[in-house]
Amino acid sequence: MLLKVDINSEGVTENIRFVDFSPYEDFVPSAIKYVSETKYKKYNDTYRLVHVKGHLLLVKFKVHKNS
Repeated sequence: MLLKVDINSEGVTENIRFVDFSPYEDFVPSAIKYVSETKYKKYNDTYRLVHVKGHLLLVKFKVHKNS
């Protein structure tokens, strides 16, 4: 799943948007939950935390087949 998010200076994701959710739309709620619960840290050249707009995140899911 490819998502576009904004990350505030405290590392919290905002404005989560989906760019692509192939192969299955069923994973959309899980991807939103994962991204919203994860904290991110983005620093500028002077090592200060910054607000990032339009950051792309790739979330991969591994599906196991039951035997």
